[in-house]
Amino acid sequence: MEFGGRPAARLCHRLRLAAGRTRLLRLLEALAVPDRAPRVLGVDEFAFRKGCIYGTVLVDAEAGRGVDVCCAGC
Repeated sequence: MEFGGRPAARLCHRLRLAAGRTRLLRLLEALAVPDRAPRVLGVDEFAFRKGCIYGTVLVDAEAGRGVDVCCAGC
């Protein structure tokens, strides 16, 4: 969000996801901020492509909602 929608659009293109920069910014603005931090946090790691692009998913285990998705590539 600090850099605008272009870096996110490039990441989506690299991950083969169809999303434009303005759409991504609208999604960020629409996110509801929870009233409290999760008490129980679930973590799962996965690979988009073996040995190259990895992701980590953080989930609020009590509410069953995703909190964040972090990606790291080579």
